[in-house]
Amino acid sequence: MKHMDHDHNPLPGTKHLLAESDRVGFEPGQGLEQVHLALTGKVGEMRVMFVTNDGKESFVIYGLTRENMDRVMSNDSIGWRDPGFIHDGFLVNLQKGKKYYYQVGSDSGSWSTTYSFVSPNEDSSETTAFLFGDMGTATPYSTFVRTQDENISTIKWISREIEALGNKPAFISHIGDISSARGYSWL
Repeated sequence: MKHMDHDHNPLPGTKHLLAESDRVGFEPGQGLEQVHLALTGKVGEMRVMFVTNDGKESFVIYGLTRENMDRVMSNDSIGWRDPGFIHDGFLVNLQKGKKYYYQVGSDSGSWSTTYSFVSPNEDSSETTAFLFGDMGTATPYSTFVRTQDENISTIKWISREIEALGNKPAFISHIGDISSARGYSWL
């Protein structure tokens, strides 16, 4: 008889509980993490949110080239949530349909890698959107009766389509459940 979890999925093939860990939590942030870009609903404006481990003064720099980016201050922090301090800044006076580059961080701490986006063009009659979620799990080995390897193909297809768009604006949203690991973790 196979043991099942609370969702009636087969548990890995052991007949007895071998070990139980203490409660697991998040380590404090290791630097800049969770950089998110969002529409604000205002023409020519985007919002960047990110997490730091120290809550010190941080910035967003952005521009039309990697070599010439303007600095804007993000707020001190909109609060602390495990695992860090949340900052946000607004990119304003953006030109329609142009590719922008941006980084977050500070001279006293560190800077993120350079990211890019294409600003919205409200004059366009076309919108390209990629919406996906509930990706399931794929592991490098077989643990359950069936893993969900389709998520690997989904990411490849989306990446290929985004690359084909070039500098054309697109909206991309992951709508939930980055992993459906059901309480299991692979380290």
